[in-house]
Amino acid sequence: MNLWIRSQDKEKLISCNDIVINNHRYDTMNEHGNRIMHFKGYEIIGYVDKNTEYEILGIYETKERALEILDEIQELLESVHITDISKKEGIVGANIFYEMPKE
Repeated sequence: MNLWIRSQDKEKLISCNDIVINNHRYDTMNEHGNRIMHFKGYEIIGYVDKNTEYEILGIYETKERALEILDEIQELLESVHITDISKKEGIVGANIFYEMPKE
C-alpha cells in the first residue's frame, strides 16, 4: 500500500513512508551577533526514504491543527484497510491519496 500526499502548496505529490509533526523554527542573528530563534508553527513532514529524505508537506499555526490532520490521514488509512479486509482482497500495490488542507 502506498500513501501519496499532495503538499499544502499543491506543488508536490510525495509517496510517504512515515509522517511526523515538528516545530517549524528558523534562526536569525541580531545586530550584536546573537542567535534569535523564531517559531513559525508546526510542520508536517513526510519521510520518503526510511527517515533520511523528507519533504515538508504543510505548516500549521497550532499543534492541535497539525494533530487533526494527522488523525485524518490515520482515519483514511484505517478505512482503506477495513474495506479491503471486508472484501477479503489483498492491498498489494494499492495507492491512497490525501491532500493537505490550506489551513
